[in-house]
Amino acid sequence: MTVLVSDGILTDNQSFQVRVSEGPRLAITDLDVKVDGKSDKNVANNTRVSEEVSPGSDVEFEIEVSNLFTNAEDLDIEDIKVEVIIEDIDDGDDFEEEASEFDLSADDRRGL
Repeated sequence: MTVLVSDGILTDNQSFQVRVSEGPRLAITDLDVKVDGKSDKNVANNTRVSEEVSPGSDVEFEIEVSNLFTNAEDLDIEDIKVEVIIEDIDDGDDFEEEASEFDLSADDRRGL
């Protein structure tokens, strides 16, 4: 960006570098985890659930993903991939589950 200043006789200009940064527009807006029928709601990223998981436990994840672009911006997000990883669940191994890819329109959300 260049700023130009003049008093009618003399003119001066100076250039500036401007950097605009915005946060992510694809967000996990809700995560609930259910273990054997008992729920932990609004679980934060990289945290442990309060319920103990043991062999044979039924574990369910309810994830809400949102496109934070507004309808006025009209930007779709395509080929979204959601993967859940339970670390150290099976003798030190991780368990991974992946949802089918999907698209989200501006200002839209999807529950998985």
